[in-house]
Amino acid sequence: MGHCLGCHTGCCRAFAVPVSGADILRIMSATGQTFREVACRWEDPQGEIDRGHAPHFHFADDPETPYVICLLHEPSDSFPGTTRCKFIHELPPAEGQQSGASQCSIYTDRPGTCRVFPAKSDDLVQIDLQTVPEYGRAEQQPAYKLCPVQWQLTDLNPFEILQEIRCTTEEMQLFRLVARM
Repeated sequence: MGHCLGCHTGCCRAFAVPVSGADILRIMSATGQTFREVACRWEDPQGEIDRGHAPHFHFADDPETPYVICLLHEPSDSFPGTTRCKFIHELPPAEGQQSGASQCSIYTDRPGTCRVFPAKSDDLVQIDLQTVPEYGRAEQQPAYKLCPVQWQLTDLNPFEILQEIRCTTEEMQLFRLVARM
């Protein structure tokens, strides 16, 4: 996608990325890493991470707090004091640039949440786009700045993205069943 070329991956820094069980298995298989090296739990008491899509889990050590299983974040080298998805490979800035570009090291095996962003579909038939805000977090730091241009439906392959949305929705529905057990 043209918008992502040369990007510093603000979305992969600003957002916790919810994952399904299938996403976790796919990433573990591709990287040879364990569950604990790939994912962790993120508190989500206001539903800002799940957004009605990812399941909430409750754990014995904190049964009242809803959690979403997300990709791990690590400290950023490019933006000290901030974090990034652990699978982002940061590149040094070119001459005259404030920040370098970044690349996803698991792009072909990335989670469904990443595959469909910024598309959405409420009925699994028609594709809509989420409005991408200027910043992904309340603190308006350069690390959390998102896409410089708004996406258009023509930026997406409608057949591929609808298939990805359906697959991601089904995987999250199955994961929601696991969360209820």
